[in-house]
Amino acid sequence: MSLEKCIVDPLATGNNTVHLYHPTYELDFEIKITAIGPNNYRNDVPLTDGCGYGIFVGHFDDKDVDFEIGFINHLHHRDIQIGLSYGLDEERVYYMPSKRKYGRLQALQTFGRQLRFLSPNSPAGQEMVRKTAEKHGTSLAEAAVLCSAVHFNVKVEYKVQVKPVLNNGYDDEMGALGCLPTDANSAFSDQELSNADGLNIGQRGVVGFGGLTNQVLPIYNKRFVEEHRIEIKPFCIEMRLNP
Repeated sequence: MSLEKCIVDPLATGNNTVHLYHPTYELDFEIKITAIGPNNYRNDVPLTDGCGYGIFVGHFDDKDVDFEIGFINHLHHRDIQIGLSYGLDEERVYYMPSKRKYGRLQALQTFGRQLRFLSPNSPAGQEMVRKTAEKHGTSLAEAAVLCSAVHFNVKVEYKVQVKPVLNNGYDDEMGALGCLPTDANSAFSDQELSNADGLNIGQRGVVGFGGLTNQVLPIYNKRFVEEHRIEIKPFCIEMRLNP
């Protein structure tokens, strides 16, 4: 007799993270956005609920600032697979080994360009929206929606035995995640996000790219088997200017 699949809904916390939690399947995972200012000063971006299910908003104070995506794995028995997509581009897949507690993405690939929040009114932001519209054959308004959000699709590794929940044995080094390319095109429809424009949650920003980084994504050298007894609902984080 098969067990009913458990559904995990992402939740915004008071700690400026999106939290994924299910103790039975050893899932206690958080995602955050950190702005990087002058002199490498880091400040976690406030994250709140957006307009609609699975939509969260990252509130930026600065119109043009570098940022990184951070990950915190509070339990350490299972590897985590993170699918990340931007616009209508192909989903990229990253892996967080079970022994690592912290991870971060400064760029989307090894030696890639730094993730950067851009004002929609800046020349760089407008150019990013224009190129996205041309690439995908959309209107500028549709491209602005696509350029404002990052989408996440998180999975946990399958284990035959569910181990007791422990909170020790972490590798506490902050580092890049493992990376494995994928051919699956899993971009999400962003049409429903346009409904949020009339709310007082700030003007849409643009996810752009700055200078080259020295980030190295190590190769994930094992076969990832998904835990099918749990379903983590996909979600997105919209990047917006504070109203």
